[in-house]
Amino acid sequence: MNPNFRYYMPERNIADRLIEHYVRTMECSHRIMHVPNFRRDYEQFLVEPSEAPTVFVVIMLLVMAIGSCFNQDEDYLTVSATAQQWVYSTQSWVAAPFETSRLNLAGLQTQCLLLIARQANDIGGDLVWVASGSLLRTAFQTSLDA
Repeated sequence: MNPNFRYYMPERNIADRLIEHYVRTMECSHRIMHVPNFRRDYEQFLVEPSEAPTVFVVIMLLVMAIGSCFNQDEDYLTVSATAQQWVYSTQSWVAAPFETSRLNLAGLQTQCLLLIARQANDIGGDLVWVASGSLLRTAFQTSLDA
């Protein structure tokens, strides 16, 4: 059973700030997402959260968890603790029995973001190599080996 990740969303001003931290610092070097599409989907999520696919909400939480590492505002400690909860929750979701519906680009993006979020939030970062092997095998399975 999947948790309802929509309940994990922070207030919009915090979410906007964390997403911008991620885009400004990480997306320029890692290129995991197509930022214009992500922003469009984010705006749609804000209008109608119940319509967003779970995988998008998971991606959004991971983006914010990574962005939290660059947060220097007064709410740093609260946001940092919340970001760790997001990483743990999404890690459990990714580790759940694998569905073939996750063998796609969004599933790979989720796994990539989770690896970065774990390292950025110091959550089992020393064992990321194990998860990176799973990511590589998933990419091969989805025929992204070319």
